[in-house]
Amino acid sequence: MKKRYFFEILGYVAFALLLFLLVFMANFPYSALENRIETAVAQRYDQRINIRGLDYNFPLGLYFQRLKIQPDSTYLREATHISNCNINIDLLALITGNTEATFKMQLLQGSLHGMLNLDSVLQPQEYDFSIDWERLQLEDNPIDYNRNRIKSIQGFCSGETKLQGNLDKPLQSSGEGNLEISEAGAQIEAPPLPQHNFKDFQGNCNWELENRKLYIGNCNLKGKGIQGSADCNLRLNRPLISSNMDLTAEIRFTESDPKIYSLVQKYMGTNKLDIELKGRLNNPSYSLN
Repeated sequence: MKKRYFFEILGYVAFALLLFLLVFMANFPYSALENRIETAVAQRYDQRINIRGLDYNFPLGLYFQRLKIQPDSTYLREATHISNCNINIDLLALITGNTEATFKMQLLQGSLHGMLNLDSVLQPQEYDFSIDWERLQLEDNPIDYNRNRIKSIQGFCSGETKLQGNLDKPLQSSGEGNLEISEAGAQIEAPPLPQHNFKDFQGNCNWELENRKLYIGNCNLKGKGIQGSADCNLRLNRPLISSNMDLTAEIRFTESDPKIYSLVQKYMGTNKLDIELKGRLNNPSYSLN
């Protein structure tokens, strides 16, 4: 009989907790949380964001319908929109004092999903991060580049990144990843050469990071009229623009694009170009052969 009463009381407690949770979710001030997150990001990172449609995501998580990143930094030319973002926190990891969160979202007509693991809830030091992205549309990218020379970009980008390290020493992190582009093209104008449309490109590369050394290798690019390969070593410094680089690349021009092939023959007298870049990222020395 006592056992029966115990389970009845336990059932009442569980029902009361569930009812409290439902009432709490229904009356949670999500708009105030949106404003607080926007203010915190602006104060800490000097970056304006705009969140809409913030809501609870069962069991421990958040969902927002849209996040707009304003072009405040020197890297963004236009606003970036992230939509249908789900962020979930692992309850078991939280009980043991760690933070493990998974996320997925839509960006540039493609999708991203990944994981972030921190060694502590209140004072994290070590992190483990991974992210995969699929078919991000290059045409819609907001990155600031010389649009007087690069008139347009098309195609898709996919890849993955894995990083782990200390939050206070990001340049000493280690990790690896890869990048792939497909169905790519670009309209480029480089006077005195006439404007040209490069089409049907695909390519890939791998990278590794360890002890402040970033190696980017197995880089291959193939498209109509051009084939290329490259390898690069970077010694990371603060600021990143002062990092030291050592890049070698080879470009071959083929007759599959008669226009660009004839131009190269006319101005260079060869169908092959060897490139070397060395020195600081903001002021490298180069050689062309």
